[in-house]
Amino acid sequence: MKFLSAYKFGTFKIAGVKIPKVLLGTSPFMGAGQFGAKAALYYSKFYNPDNIKEIIIECINLGVNAVQPFGYARLIEPIREAMEQSGVEIFTIGSVGLENLEEEIELMRSINSKCILIHAVLSDRNLERVKGKLRELKEEGIITGIVTHEPGRVIPEAESIEDIDLILAPANKLGRFMEPTFESSVRAIENSSKKIIAIKPLAAGKLKPSDAFEFLSNLVDGVAVGVASKEEARETFSAARKFFS
Repeated sequence: MKFLSAYKFGTFKIAGVKIPKVLLGTSPFMGAGQFGAKAALYYSKFYNPDNIKEIIIECINLGVNAVQPFGYARLIEPIREAMEQSGVEIFTIGSVGLENLEEEIELMRSINSKCILIHAVLSDRNLERVKGKLRELKEEGIITGIVTHEPGRVIPEAESIEDIDLILAPANKLGRFMEPTFESSVRAIENSSKKIIAIKPLAAGKLKPSDAFEFLSNLVDGVAVGVASKEEARETFSAARKFFS
């Protein structure tokens, strides 16, 4: 199975590995709290893993065979099944450390994740304490990095850590979820030498995809964006193609 032959958006390189600029995010599949009143609806819908798999396959058909999952089996299994059903390799940038770091890393290894990032639950608390695990993963040939929910504070701290190649951080035109402030977060992103992929790019549904991606195309290297239906996938990734192709 080949990744690049199926992927239809732009890429950038880290250590010679081509990294997708546009990925399917998985927060809607978890019923994440940022979606407010829709969170419970999403959780109920995607408690059935077949509904997750169907959206992933639709995204593969759209040329987005790249997913940014958390380290939960109920996300990893639909990814695995979508690969088996479609015959297409899915590039994953895994986020680990929400509950059991080692178990979540093993889940990512099971789907051959080429990038594994330490989640903000750990990295925002103490970057120094995750350096050893980043080094271990790097020695396996994995692209390493962190997720942060406080880009204005953590991205500058990450600048001196060699084993952080990639950072996932909230970034959107409205400044939602960009802690401690929108201004400090944008400044940190602009001044960083690390590759940065925006999460929460649509501000939990508050922005239209075209408006969101136009703003981000001049700020970050890529985006991970969740969708909750095939229709949303078509609209969202059609817009992303204009700015991240």
